[in-house]
This record gives sequence, C-alpha cells and structure tokens, in this order.
Amino acid sequence: MTDDAGTPVLAVGAVMGDIDGERAWGAEIGALSMRVAALGSDVRSPVRLSVVFHVDGRVAPNEFVGVRTGRFRSKDSHLTVQAAVGSGPVEDPRSVLTGLLHDAVAEAESYVRKRGLADDLLPIRALVDQVTAS
Repeated sequence: MTDDAGTPVLAVGAVMGDIDGERAWGAEIGALSMRVAALGSDVRSPVRLSVVFHVDGRVAPNEFVGVRTGRFRSKDSHLTVQAAVGSGPVEDPRSVLTGLLHDAVAEAESYVRKRGLADDLLPIRALVDQVTAS
C-alpha cells in the first residue's frame, strides 16, 4: 500500500457528524482502514488516493450524497475523494462502506483519466477488490 517513498497509495479516513450516535460507523471505518493497510503493503500506483467517509450527523450534516472529488495535490499526486454515509441505522454497515469505496475508486479513475494523470488506477482497484472480499 505504499509508493516508492513509503507513503500509502490508499488510505481510508472519516469525518464524523456526531460523536454520540455514530460509534458503530467509526468502528467499521476503522476496521476497513486496518484491512486496507494490512493487505496493501506492496501496491504501487501513479496516484495516491485517500477516501474520506463523511458520516452524517447533527453537528456536521452531509452536504452531498454519494461520492465527490475533494482535492488533488500535484506535488505528490495525492487525490482525496469524499464519500457520504447517510444517517440512521443500516442492516450491513460494511456493505455500505465497501460500496462507497468502490464508487470512490471509480470517481478517482474518472478524475485522473480526464486530467491525463493515469489511464486507470488498476492497482488500487485490485486492492479494494481484495479488501472487500476479505
């Protein structure tokens, strides 16, 4: 999961809309982040990707649905994609997160392709496939 400089090529993080009611989401996002780190140690990619899950809440409600490109830092080819997690209970939080993770990679691939940064992000896509299958 690191590039030649030892920096992760895929990282998962979270912005929590509430502290009280979102512990289950935080735990699942943390577990997903740990799976990414554990399975991705040898992955190389021309672009680094951070996926930040925004968990809806009273303090910080989501202002979007689905996924959207956050920012791109050209100095280290680092792209951030944001993924909105709705409020309220769901039957399978892991399934929601892995679906959004796949959507985030698709969004990132579209972004890098349009800007001529890379043809695809197949190494990151393969890592996400491995992470979501485990």
